[in-house]
Amino acid sequence: IDPLDENDLQLVHALVRRHYDYTQSAVAWRVLAGWSEYARKFAKVMPVEYRKVLASQHLDTEAAKLASI
Repeated sequence: IDPLDENDLQLVHALVRRHYDYTQSAVAWRVLAGWSEYARKFAKVMPVEYRKVLASQHLDTEAAKLASI
């Protein structure tokens, strides 16, 4: 479980906004109205194995960049 970075927060805000636009949800409205408070309550949950795969891909990409220099 990790905190959201700025890109994640922008995505979540856009998704909540879209949900509100489609449903007029009172809960979505409260989240949007109190975004600075609610934004801190979101977290990113990622399976351990998936995180390892992403890290491995990142290392492969970095190694390829270094090899091309």
